[in-house]
Amino acid sequence: MTQVMSDRQVLPLPRTGPPPLRQVRSWTAALLDEHPADTRDDVVLTASELVLNAYEHGEAPVELALVLGEGSTVRVEVSDCSAQPPKVRSPRPDEHRGRGLVMVTAYASRWGWRPTAEGKAVWVEFAPHHALRSPGTGLG
Repeated sequence: MTQVMSDRQVLPLPRTGPPPLRQVRSWTAALLDEHPADTRDDVVLTASELVLNAYEHGEAPVELALVLGEGSTVRVEVSDCSAQPPKVRSPRPDEHRGRGLVMVTAYASRWGWRPTAEGKAVWVEFAPHHALRSPGTGLG
């Protein structure tokens, strides 16, 4: 039986104030410095969107975790203290908001959420070179 090794890094985020998106982006990019640029960019954008959603729709505290799995698989998890599940919206073309999870669905191999003792965790997975990506599949 093969054991899958992973490296989990956690960034606790401030309880108050605006979401620290610059910190999220630089921390995420630094952890992925050996990954292909397109994967790194997609993961950085997705982590930013999930953190922004947690600050706007969830409850503090918010935590970002990055799991680097075997074979260059990357998993992003953002947890907060709200039990409300994430909602994918269908924004009108003239709306400036509501596209975060639409982008997550487009960039990620798969994504979903799970309840936690404190609230919920939204997770997103990126397969090596996005080999598992199936546009429009939504929750994985």
